[in-house]
Amino acid sequence: FKIKTISELEKLLKEKKLRTLKGFGPKVEEKILKGIELYKKGDKRKVRHCPHLQQLQQHNHPHY
Repeated sequence: FKIKTISELEKLLKEKKLRTLKGFGPKVEEKILKGIELYKKGDKRKVRHCPHLQQLQQHNHPHY
């Protein structure tokens, strides 16, 4: 997946398309969606420390 925006990520999560990635099941989807809500509310600090987002970033950009 080439995810460039939070909106794209949110859409893929709601469509359950990230479940094809190892380690991305329903619980992880829920945690990431909660993180997106925090981000939208302005609490970006907590989002930066989300291990699931870091894992997704590695899937999206393996060179990190």
